[in-house]
Amino acid sequence: MEVRAAVPADAPALGRVMVATWLTAHRGQIPDEAWQKRVDEWTPQVSARGWERLLNEVEAGELPRTVLLVVEGDAELDALALGGPVDEGAPPRSPGWTRCTCCPSVRAGGSDDCSSGGWPTS
Repeated sequence: MEVRAAVPADAPALGRVMVATWLTAHRGQIPDEAWQKRVDEWTPQVSARGWERLLNEVEAGELPRTVLLVVEGDAELDALALGGPVDEGAPPRSPGWTRCTCCPSVRAGGSDDCSSGGWPTS
């Protein structure tokens, strides 16, 4: 397992992880019609375009206080953590983690430690 800074080339994998995670987490928690609408409209490709925009902005220095880390498992991206300023008055370089997401296959293996801000351990 490797933890590293995300790069724009990670956008497709980030899209896959985010969509799979969200759909898995919210099935049965929202009305079926709303969940199906999300399935139909928010594809991994749609999500990847958003991640690509964000990563290009980070790479260009437009978001100097944003950090996006990824965890690579056995040849694929398994998790991500997105951090940025806690609030506008926060001192420089004091990120607040705004999202930590593990793909469902990692969680199914009993290694989901993202809810506490940690990383999968297997």
